Formats: sequence, C-alpha cells, structure tokens
Amino acid sequence: MENALITYVVYILKAFWPTHLAFFYPYPLHSLAIPAIFAVLALASITVLVLCAFPKRPYLAVGWFWYIVTLVPVIGLIQTGSQARADRYCYIPMIGLSIAIVWGMAEVLKPWPKVQVALAAVVVAACCALTWLQSEYWRDDISLYQHAIDAVPNNYLARYNLAAALEAEGRIDDAVMQLREAVRERPYYVPARAELGQLLASQGHTDDALQQMQIAVHMRPDNALAHFRLGSVLGTLGRTHEAAAQFAEAVRLQPDNVNAHYNLGLALAEEGQLQDAAREFSVTVRLRPDDAAAHFNLGIALARQGQVDAAITQFTNAANQARFHRSSPGARTGSEREAAACLPGCTFHPSAIRWVRRNRSQA
Repeated sequence: MENALITYVVYILKAFWPTHLAFFYPYPLHSLAIPAIFAVLALASITVLVLCAFPKRPYLAVGWFWYIVTLVPVIGLIQTGSQARADRYCYIPMIGLSIAIVWGMAEVLKPWPKVQVALAAVVVAACCALTWLQSEYWRDDISLYQHAIDAVPNNYLARYNLAAALEAEGRIDDAVMQLREAVRERPYYVPARAELGQLLASQGHTDDALQQMQIAVHMRPDNALAHFRLGSVLGTLGRTHEAAAQFAEAVRLQPDNVNAHYNLGLALAEEGQLQDAAREFSVTVRLRPDDAAAHFNLGIALARQGQVDAAITQFTNAANQARFHRSSPGARTGSEREAAACLPGCTFHPSAIRWVRRNRSQA
C-alpha cells in the first residue's frame, strides 16, 4: 500500500520531469512509511483543491480523477512481482493529467494566443528532444541495462540482464563483476547467484562456484534452476552421484525442464544405471525431438542393454537431426563408432564422452 501511494506522486513528478527512466524499478527493501505519509498529504491536498475548483473549472476534477481511477488496476495496491512501478502503466492515466494541464493553461493564457502557440511549440520540441535522448538508451541491450543501473540505485535485475548481454559478447570477467554486484544488492535473488556460480565454474573457480550454488539452493530450495546449476558444478567436479540427486530434484520441481532430464540421464549413465538413463534420455527427445545428442546417448544406453533395434532407430534419428544421414551408413547399420563419427558437430558433456569411449572399448 505504501509503495502504491508513493507511485501516484512519482508518476506525476516524472510527467513534468521525465528523467532517470528505466525498464525496471526494484521494490525497495527499506520502510516506506514516512514517504507514504507525505504522499497521502500531497494527494489529499490536490483532491481538495480540484473539488473546490469544480464549479468553475470542472476539467481539473475530470483530469485528476481520470488519473487516479485508471491507475488503480496497475498501481500495486496488492504487491505482485518484484517491481516497484513501471512507466508503461501510466500511459492512459497521463491523459487525465494532460486534460487538466492543457485546459488550465488555455484558460490562463487565453488573453495571449501567441504565447499559447509559442508555449505549445516549446513543449512539443522539448518532448521530441527528450524522446530522442531516451531512444539512445534503447539502441542495444548493454546501453539499456547500463542506463538502468545508472538511473536507479540497486537495480539488481538490470545488472543480471547486463551480465547476460556481456556473456553473449564473451566478456565473462565483466559479466561476473555485474553478477557479484547483483547478489550484493539483492542477496536472495537466486537466478543471479546461480548464473554467477555457473560462470565461475566455467572459469575454473569451482570452489567459489560450488559455494554460490549451495547458497542459492539453501535460499530457494524450491528453485529448479538453482538445483540444476548446482548439479552442473558437482558434475564438473566428478561428484556424479550428488549431481544426479540435484538434477533429479530439478526434474521433480520442473518436470518439463529438458536440460535437467538430459543431464540427469548423463549422470545416471556415468553411474551405470543405464535403464534409468535411457528413461531420462527418452523424456529429453520427447520434449526436444531435434536434440541429436540426446538421441545418440539414448541409442548408446539402449545398445548397452541389448536393445539393438531400438538403438538403431535412435542413432538414425541422431544422424538425421545432425544433417549427416545421407552420408552416414553407420547410423543406419547401428554401429556406435560410425554413428558417432557422423556427428562431429554434437557437443557432449565430458562425463558422457568418457562413458561413450569406455563403452566403445568394450564393444
């Protein structure tokens, strides 16, 4: 409720001075009681003034209550989500304020029509200039997220998104720095902590990565992503049994998480549980039929259980998905070695590679 009252006033201020705009405004963690009191006083004062002026200037009341009423559905009287406010919500409510301002200025400047025209031209020019400046921040992801960080303190979501954009450009160190800031600003924001652990693991900082993942799981034991990322780090460390447990929990929490099913299959295969691994690979190819690696590993699991015909089908599917089926007789004959040779573009989990090689040597 306090945030909703403050937001009413903030939108008015931004209508007159549209600066420090951002795509996301984080909900503050500190108490809003005192700012909310001032907001109530401001809103009550404006309401009394427009009601007193209603007999002579009804447009003020029309504009003001248009603003108040149309904001009610989106103002956050019951807080949902992590944002304090969103600029996109105030487009229609601002029509009300515009009615009050335009009609009011027209009445005040009625004796000076040239001043009206000049003022209107200045306002339009100012709006065009501000729009052009604001559009510059939207030219690419990095500019947008960096501006949000500069405009709004403790903007952890902007840092998280900026880290993703930096990672896409290969700037891993910069991405890690942004994620560290994000978890400092909002320690319980699990996606940032999980992503931080993943990047640290990719850099070889496995101990730090494991710590971040364990904290994430402790904070949000119901978060499938946290369990999945923890399982990935444990798998990198060779702790396959623990990794399988984390992947299994991720699958339980999010049954349609195809990556969790696939990695669980790899971990179970590494443990020698081929029947269970085949089950997970089967779910993977059902959820993601174009996954050549999943078809291939499913074929291996089936072949090692003696289900040769079913394995041949999966090798053929793998070859087809990898676009090598026309030149790969091995996939059609069921030869694991030739089927693997026809899939040079597939990337397998390191544990799966070791497992495949071991099975080949036993064939």
